[in-house]
Amino acid sequence: MNVREAIRFLESFVDMERDPGASKSPPMNLASMRSLLKRLGDPQRGRGTVHVTGTNGKGSVSAMVEGILRAGGERTALFTSPHLHSYGERI
Repeated sequence: MNVREAIRFLESFVDMERDPGASKSPPMNLASMRSLLKRLGDPQRGRGTVHVTGTNGKGSVSAMVEGILRAGGERTALFTSPHLHSYGERI
């Protein structure tokens, strides 16, 4: 599979953000997320984590927060999904 084929494959999936009728699953809420985390053994405990959510601007905000923390001497890692700079990040 080359890059062009990979991009075509990725774009074949339903864009859940743009198709409001795409998902028939029940809506996510805080209680269901807490229940899932508990079943997974609460992996979030004991980790300093910044989780950025929302409709727009997540990548920019995440990059800024990561830069500020790193400049302040913190050890950081940044994970963005599906991509921040290019389609190649999805692959």
